Amino acid sequence: MRTYIGHFVFPKHVLLQRDIISDQGKGGKRAIRVYPPWDKPTSKQALNTQQWQLE
Repeated sequence: MRTYIGHFVFPKHVLLQRDIISDQGKGGKRAIRVYPPWDKPTSKQALNTQQWQLE
């Protein structure tokens, strides 16, 4: 099994746009799933999430 290592950097404006972090106390989530390029998700929601994360 191959081990992949990396880190992820998301611009703040993208996290705000995706309602992942709050803006003036409104919105935001407690956690997100991150799908690296080498992951092959199968659900439609996971594929959509991976797509915007790869941008």
